[in-house]
Amino acid sequence: MLMILICPLFTRINGQPLKVFTHDPTVFLVELNSLFQTIQNKENKAKALSTFNEFSGLWNYGNYDNNHRETIYRSADLMLQRKLRAYPDFERYISALVAFKTMDVSFENFDLWLKITCNLLENTNSIKSYHELLLFTEDFLESGI
Repeated sequence: MLMILICPLFTRINGQPLKVFTHDPTVFLVELNSLFQTIQNKENKAKALSTFNEFSGLWNYGNYDNNHRETIYRSADLMLQRKLRAYPDFERYISALVAFKTMDVSFENFDLWLKITCNLLENTNSIKSYHELLLFTEDFLESGI
């Protein structure tokens, strides 16, 4: 039964570009994984899939509450609408989501970061500010400050 549900998802992603993610926790992961499978460069694909595996474990174990999941869905949909790439754009976003949870950043700070990223995607014409925020976030979280 699960295979019947998954096959149309792969067709949807491989046959036509994904326009929005399904806002269901299980299907979202399948669609995100399929997006990462489209990465052509082997090293980038391996990095993205490694990040995805970390994220899916956190996602499945309830590390993101329903409000955070809705914001993540919304941001991912906006990223698709803005035609951001699986790598590096989605990989960096998912990597930041993982880092926030593995670094024990406060709920309030994570919540604020999610809202800011979503707001940048919704309200700016240039994607440059969004890219700069992701790079800053990556550097900041890696520094352990």
